[in-house]
Amino acid sequence: KTGRVKIVVSDDCGNSSELSFDIKRKPTQRDFRAKSDTISPIVERDKPFRHTKENLTILIPRNSLYESVIYTQEFSKQPLKRDTSIVVLSPVYRILNPRIPLHKGVHVSIKCSVPKELIPHVMLGSRNNKGRVTALGGEYKSGAVEGKILTLGDIYVVADTIAPIITPKLPANASLKGRKSLRVNIRDNFSGVKHWAAYIDGKWTPFDYHPVKGYATLPLPAGLRSGEHTLTIVVTDPCNNTAKWEGEFSI
Repeated sequence: KTGRVKIVVSDDCGNSSELSFDIKRKPTQRDFRAKSDTISPIVERDKPFRHTKENLTILIPRNSLYESVIYTQEFSKQPLKRDTSIVVLSPVYRILNPRIPLHKGVHVSIKCSVPKELIPHVMLGSRNNKGRVTALGGEYKSGAVEGKILTLGDIYVVADTIAPIITPKLPANASLKGRKSLRVNIRDNFSGVKHWAAYIDGKWTPFDYHPVKGYATLPLPAGLRSGEHTLTIVVTDPCNNTAKWEGEFSI
């Protein structure tokens, strides 16, 4: 069987090229369909794109990409690295290519079954270049987990129920006499830190968090009287897990 193939390719600036050639199929060969063909969805750079397939819906606003591409989506065959601190609740979807840069965020919604007790703790996750799970954000709405992402590639639903760990660097005698501030180490297993607050003797006090360095600085208020004081630190991560530390110090 002989057929003629005609390929026309155009770029976003209106330039086009055309190539035509004949092909001949041997009697023993089966029909062949390319992974991307004329029925493949096209993400046009200057137009909004919406697509739903296999419980995943993606909305790419116009001008989110720097050039038009053929949309591809499949289930990732690469296994996830084991992480007992999170729960994976959906298949891993590979959306386009993680090397494609995004000018704007795109909206992703994944329908999946989420146990009632995990609903407050779910978000979208991804896989970094070392294979580790990373947090993308998002929330549960009407049977799906959705959010705006700035990274393409492997996307899935995860739940995190582990609260942050708070470790004030108090000396053994808990005395801060002569000091102007207290360092507090803050560590989270997955999604980072969303809210933080500190209270001295029940009164809110400024608390500077440095996420890259993994610690916070608590300036001691000027005029704080000598003697014993109570300190309360509250930290919440984006998956709504809250940790609370309470203790005493003296000056």
